[in-house]
Amino acid sequence: MSTHFTADPTATGAAVFPTRPEWLTLSAAFADEVPIIADRDDLLVTVAPGAGGGAPACFYPARALIEVDGDHLGVDPATVDPANLSDRPRYAPAWGALTHECGHAKHTAWAPPDDAPPGVVAAAMLLEEPRMEAAQVRRRPDDRHWLRACVKGIVAADLHLFADPATAPQMTPAHAAHTAALLLGRADGGVLTRTEVAPVARVIEDVLGADTLGKLRAVWRKALRTADDDGETMLALGRQWCEILGSDPDTDPNTPADPDPGAAPDPSGTPDPSGGTRHR
Repeated sequence: MSTHFTADPTATGAAVFPTRPEWLTLSAAFADEVPIIADRDDLLVTVAPGAGGGAPACFYPARALIEVDGDHLGVDPATVDPANLSDRPRYAPAWGALTHECGHAKHTAWAPPDDAPPGVVAAAMLLEEPRMEAAQVRRRPDDRHWLRACVKGIVAADLHLFADPATAPQMTPAHAAHTAALLLGRADGGVLTRTEVAPVARVIEDVLGADTLGKLRAVWRKALRTADDDGETMLALGRQWCEILGSDPDTDPNTPADPDPGAAPDPSGTPDPSGGTRHR
C-alpha cells in the first residue's frame, strides 16, 4: 500500500477493463459491497489481472474508480462471493486492498495545490496512509481485520519484515522512514499492534537513531489526529518530515535520478503519473 492518492484530482489515468466473464462478474460483486465500506454510492470497481496501475490496487478520484489487481486475488475468481462474509477470508489481502481504497475514497478529502513542493507532497501523502486507515477503523472497526491482512500480506510481505527483519534487505534512511510511517504509524493508528511491529521498530531505530525516529513519530501522531479535509496541516507535517530527514522538499523522492538496484524496495509505493494511487 502506499502514498497513493494522486496529486492531480483532475487526472483520469489509464483504466484496465476485465475481458473474461468471471472477472466482469467479480467486479460487479465487489462494486455491490463498496457503498457501505466507503459510504459512497458513486464508486465503480474493476477487478482484473493487471489492474491497479502497476500495484495491487489503485483509486482514481476523478473517475470514482477503484481497481484491484486480480493477480493478488489468490483464488479462482469464479468461486468468489464477497456478499458472503465467510467467503472473504479466502482472499483477505485483496479484500483489504479494496477496503483501503474505500478508505481513501471516504477519508482522503484533500488534495495538494499545484504549486506544492513535490517532496512535501510525497511526505504528506505517505503520512496520509496511516491517518486515513485510522479514520476508517474509527468509523468501521471491523475493517481493521481486512486492513491488517492487506498490510501483512502485501505491504510488509515484500520486505520480509514480519517474518525475520534481520534477513530483510538493508534499509537506507529513506526506506526506514517510509517503513516507520507505514508500519509503526499503523500501530499507533490501531491497525497493527505494537508487539507485531516491535522487531521492525528495532531495525528502523538502528538505521535512523532513536532521536530521529522519535521526531518522526511525533509527526505521524499529529497526522493521525488531523481531520479528513485538513490538507494545510498535512502539508505542514510533510514539510516537517522533510526537515527531520534533511531531504529536499523540492525533489520528489519517488523519482530518484540514480536508483540503487541493491537497495530495499520502497515500501510506500509510488504515485501513479497517470493519475491514480498506486500501492505495494
